[in-house]
Amino acid sequence: MIAFALMLFFACVAAWIVSPSAYVRFAGLLYAALAAGCAIERHLADSVALIVCAVAPVLLALALIRSNSARFAPAFACVAGIAAAATGIAVLALAPLLIAAAAIAFARRRSPQALAVSLALVAGAASYLAGSLPALMAFSSVGLLGAALQTSVEKPGGRDMGRIGVRRAR
Repeated sequence: MIAFALMLFFACVAAWIVSPSAYVRFAGLLYAALAAGCAIERHLADSVALIVCAVAPVLLALALIRSNSARFAPAFACVAGIAAAATGIAVLALAPLLIAAAAIAFARRRSPQALAVSLALVAGAASYLAGSLPALMAFSSVGLLGAALQTSVEKPGGRDMGRIGVRRAR
């Protein structure tokens, strides 16, 4: 399990370096807390996983969708994650995750990378419900890196901000 924790931690570092979005960077910090919790103790990792599963996908959805109408969503997701960690009911934490994954998939219908991010988040949630914390970390690292790459490629306002990105051929 330490190998999966290291993989998730290095995915968080890569997302921090690549993405200009504050939402993706904060989600990376949450996933890094999950990786650190897995390295310390399994019981701590389960509690942290419920909070991270509720909040981090909502932050990734806000980074990919860029909607101002959902600015209170992280607060509701945080309350759901804390309630899930306090009661041990995983469905409370996975409801915001599924809503965020659906929002990513439907809001960016033509982006196969955004669809892959949403499927990775759902696969991580399903594997966690089946009892596999390492699979949650593996799928979460895929979703985090996909969202970080998606936000780094898109240039805000069409301006070149001095970042390296993929441009379309003319």
